[in-house]
Amino acid sequence: MSREGVDAQPDPGDTRRTAGPVVASQPSILNSEKISPPVPPIENDQRRDATDEETKTLRHVNDRIPAAAWIVILAGAAERATYFGIIAPWQNYMQNARESNGTPGALGLGQSMATNISNAFFLFSFLTPMPFALLSDIYIGRFKSLLAGLAYAKTAHQLDGYSRG
Repeated sequence: MSREGVDAQPDPGDTRRTAGPVVASQPSILNSEKISPPVPPIENDQRRDATDEETKTLRHVNDRIPAAAWIVILAGAAERATYFGIIAPWQNYMQNARESNGTPGALGLGQSMATNISNAFFLFSFLTPMPFALLSDIYIGRFKSLLAGLAYAKTAHQLDGYSRG
């Protein structure tokens, strides 16, 4: 009860590991020009130099992070630091009255109203990036959107600086 190809002897040049017997009609993938033979495993996490074939066929990857990526990373970190640095003082500003002895404030809205406003701001700040990203990508363009956002942030920081003194 021999089925075709099941009882066939494996190709001696085929070093692939297969789940079952090698079918005789399958061409060996090692004979292809695009695929190289498997590389033996590296023991003890030791590095090795690339072979000539790997150097020719594999994509070359830089091992340095470009300066533009560092600028984006630092800008994102600064934005997050600003965001989280302002949350507690903003809550106190809304919650406590100007005449408060313990914790300084200004608006005197009380804890529940200040928390509601703060939570609404969180909701707005977490949900708006998606629609604005779509608007930016579809209609305005990424570069113009970036410039508009930076101009808006610069104006806001300048107005904040002028209001303080």
